[in-house]
Amino acid sequence: MTMEKAIKPPPVKLGENGRNHAVDVFRYVCAVLVVSIHTHPFEEINYNAGFFASQIITRVAVPFFFAVAGYFYIGSLLAGTRVLWKYIKKLVFVYTFWSVFYFIISYYRYHRAEMSVGAFITGRVIQDYFFRGSEYHLWFFPALIFSVLMAAWLKKLRLMKIFAYISPLLFAVGCLSLAYKNVAAQVPVLAGIFGWSEFTAFRRILLTGFPFFMTGYFLNAFKSKWEKLSNKKMLTMIFICGAGFLLEILFILLFLLPDDITLTFMLYPLLFSLMIFLLNNPFPQGAGVSEGFRVTANVTFYMHPAFIILFRFLGAKLFGVAVPNTIMFLAVCTAVGALGLAIYKIDSKFLNRLVA
Repeated sequence: MTMEKAIKPPPVKLGENGRNHAVDVFRYVCAVLVVSIHTHPFEEINYNAGFFASQIITRVAVPFFFAVAGYFYIGSLLAGTRVLWKYIKKLVFVYTFWSVFYFIISYYRYHRAEMSVGAFITGRVIQDYFFRGSEYHLWFFPALIFSVLMAAWLKKLRLMKIFAYISPLLFAVGCLSLAYKNVAAQVPVLAGIFGWSEFTAFRRILLTGFPFFMTGYFLNAFKSKWEKLSNKKMLTMIFICGAGFLLEILFILLFLLPDDITLTFMLYPLLFSLMIFLLNNPFPQGAGVSEGFRVTANVTFYMHPAFIILFRFLGAKLFGVAVPNTIMFLAVCTAVGALGLAIYKIDSKFLNRLVA
């Protein structure tokens, strides 16, 4: 009997329509936090408030997307369900569509005058699509596709448990390369690695996406333990991990003067405690609204850069001014939210595939 077969998880807590509604609602919250990362609300009002809104509370957002995907996908693998190629085809379809969408925008905005379409494709499109991400938020897809393929391969080789325990160490290296870089870079080997021109893409895939995706293994393997926790204990865990997360960031900002606090050590347990709470509280009352939140979350994630571009263009052309950050944040969230709800109400099979 393999390690993986030995820990078949018990059934997931789900709502009446087969979904965890708490996860779907929080997915939308995280999508809004991603918008905040890219628009920096409140920064023009108060720098510290803007920094907190765009650089601190937002850090759980993208890791949450990886953790949710990992939990359900790895749970299916451990249960013996064949889901790999169906899931990969879905991811590749969605990623390819939005890649083409943003490549067209990028070419006509930035590159049309300096290079031909062929040169643009060979010089940027191929590398970005397969490695860096086709647009600044779409790096999520190469990292997720890598994690999905890696998990299936590790399951086949009976190595999933070993690499699950290695994954937090990979995350720790990611922390050293960002929040603790000014200290870690004193080690010549690490300085050389962190200085590699493609290190950002490498970090996003192997040191960020994969470790958070592999939290799904631990959530499945230890489900019989954490599902017995009371809400009081789970909320206490979230409070302690959240306080530790904030204190760690305060320490880093005061003493290490980092360039980037995207990854910090306490982010890992904070995300884990949030996932346990959401999975233990599937919010069955949300059956009538959670699907709308899920669709709107996906539309928000995929489309918000396009609306940022649009509103910057309109602000410059119509009023001759740069749109203030807070107004940009509110306008983008409103626009993508309305579009997401419209797509949800239309319920078109084709549109649903694009925002799956």
